[in-house]
Formats: sequence, structure tokens, C-alpha cells
Amino acid sequence: MVYQAVDLSPEQISQFREDGFLILENFLPSEFVGQLVSRLSPLFHGEFETGIYPDEWHWRPGMSLSDITREMCMPGKAIAPLQALSSLLILVDLLPL
Repeated sequence: MVYQAVDLSPEQISQFREDGFLILENFLPSEFVGQLVSRLSPLFHGEFETGIYPDEWHWRPGMSLSDITREMCMPGKAIAPLQALSSLLILVDLLPL
């Protein structure tokens, strides 16, 4: 996936400073989002394609109740496409606005 710079308007920067987050429509290509979605179930079933476990892993099939919230901390370590996205988001977080 090729990353392109996003030019934020002064209003978007102000909104980010006020809210602490910013919603960007169509920031990721739909094909990439589809790749990530298709990996969620295998991820929670312990299939870590990079061989690296996430920092925390809450909900496991056969061990956890089926109706509780599923959560992982730093799942980008476990799925290759997320490694690239995690790196990008860390860089974005470090950019001065």
C-alpha cells in the first residue's frame, strides 16, 4: 500500500487539538480495510501470521464467554498489514500540528 500525505485544513487541525482525534473519510483504501476485516476472526483464534503475540489478548474461543467484548492491545504486531498501519499511525501521532 502506498501512503500519500494528507493535507489537513486549519479547521481539521483545530478540531484535532480540541477533540484529540480526527475522522478522515476514505483514509484507507477499501481493499486494505477488507484485508484487515478478513483477518480479525483468525487473529482472535490465535493465528498470528507474524508469529508475534499482541501485548494483551482479551477473549479466546472456548475459554471466554461468547457475549463479552473482544479486545487486543497492539494487534499490529500479529498481522502484517497492521504492522505497516501501526507504524504509520505512530508517525502521524508524532507529527507536530
